[in-house]
Amino acid sequence: MWNYVESRAWFFYSIDGSDPEQLVYKKFQMEKQRTIRDGDLHANAYIYENVTFRQQLLTDLQNENTINLKVENLVYREKPLVNYFKRYNSSFENIAQTITKNPEREIFNVKITGSINYSSLKFTRGGMSPQEYNFGSKYNWTAGLEFEYFMPFYKNKLSVVFIPTFEHYKNSLFIERDYISKIDMKTVHFPLGIRYNMYLKNDIRFFISGFSNPNYYINKNRGFAVGTFYTHEISESANWIFSGGFIYKKWMIDFRYNTYRDILNTYLGWNSYYPKKSISVSYKLFNIRK
Repeated sequence: MWNYVESRAWFFYSIDGSDPEQLVYKKFQMEKQRTIRDGDLHANAYIYENVTFRQQLLTDLQNENTINLKVENLVYREKPLVNYFKRYNSSFENIAQTITKNPEREIFNVKITGSINYSSLKFTRGGMSPQEYNFGSKYNWTAGLEFEYFMPFYKNKLSVVFIPTFEHYKNSLFIERDYISKIDMKTVHFPLGIRYNMYLKNDIRFFISGFSNPNYYINKNRGFAVGTFYTHEISESANWIFSGGFIYKKWMIDFRYNTYRDILNTYLGWNSYYPKKSISVSYKLFNIRK
């Protein structure tokens, strides 16, 4: 007997080296009757089971060791079927085999990823003469790698994801004639999070993810300037990233929302607001299966 396990179990048998034949079992729903109640037509649905596998056992796989077993009560599960085949095979000593085979599963993925971001940026300064520097919204880009490790339980639906990402944002704001506020920042961030995968057929799966984006980062910034010189060094706070999308074979499309970060986190009297929305496309470079 062979047992192939995927989203559910299917069982097969072979006699004298013949091609494996599936033990047939299927659960389905069917309308049994229609009734009229309160002037409306109602259909009653019932759950049925196709238990042809029991007849297969009685016809093809019965001998003196199994004749007293109640096949009509046998359920389509690994343990009772394995026990049945062991009883049947005991007549043939070591000639027959009972095999349980688990398919390969993904353990680790590496992807290259790039994103188009729609970002907003605004600075405010408090005090006696408060001011606001609103850079509005613009598109910028990010690029990086994604490392995904699948947890060894829950049918590969949970994975831990690490995405080191490079981002470049540059913008200018004309305040008065010949007076400019500008920003130029280049940073590498290290979001770490959890992904929940929902598998469909034909190599397609949907997913949702959540990431913590810590205030640990690498930067090479010119900073934020009010006037001629870059006088404010970029210092970012932590934030959260939420995403969802789908995967088809080696390709992934991910829609992300980044909660706002304060990018002048160490300056008293200053506040900044920098959220963004992203569309990310990734390609799987390689994976490890087991």
